[in-house]
Amino acid sequence: MLKKLMRFFSIIYFAIVITALLGSIGYMLVNFPPEAWDKFAHEGGIIESTTAIIFGLVALLAFILFFKIRAKIWLYFGFLMAAASMREMDLHRAWTTDSIFKLRFYSGDAAPFYEKILGLLFILVLVFTLVQFIRHIPSWISNVLKFQPMALSIFMGLGTLALGKLLDSMARVLPFMADFHGNNRPLLRLLEESLEMTSSFFFLLTCLLALLFKTIQNQEQTS
Repeated sequence: MLKKLMRFFSIIYFAIVITALLGSIGYMLVNFPPEAWDKFAHEGGIIESTTAIIFGLVALLAFILFFKIRAKIWLYFGFLMAAASMREMDLHRAWTTDSIFKLRFYSGDAAPFYEKILGLLFILVLVFTLVQFIRHIPSWISNVLKFQPMALSIFMGLGTLALGKLLDSMARVLPFMADFHGNNRPLLRLLEESLEMTSSFFFLLTCLLALLFKTIQNQEQTS
């Protein structure tokens, strides 16, 4: 019964998110000129700000799940979602001379030594967190193939996020598409930011499903 409920909830959620994504993009393409698309998708715009808020909410829910379930995976997940939220708000360079994810930040002389140390510490924690997730990849893939709702929500989140990043770096990753990328920058920017926002909603579903599972499980144990 619980599995059916989670699957039904996931299907409805997936349908709403995908319909909202396609509908909102279609509406903007039809009713707004290309100049207006950039106002929605520019740095610090409404789409990016919404994405940062959702990632932050996902991080909060993940930390709550960690304290409820005491499973370290939720602590790691919360850290990654918090990092994603901070990345959307450009906090990775807000308090430092340059982005802590750029090699020139460490190789150059512009950034003070303490900034480099703090940046390296953050990256080490990030790498450690990613390694913990890599250890779970085999079981995650198995659950995806079994159409397990939580595994599928992560799959959709990673997929839409990767697609958005590909659109952002198309000119570098696919040099033969450089002209297309340059000529259609407003459209690709809109699609990129919309896909990244969509990924945050899929990651939110992961936490909602976990909370739903824990709540119903507790009710069944007390009844």
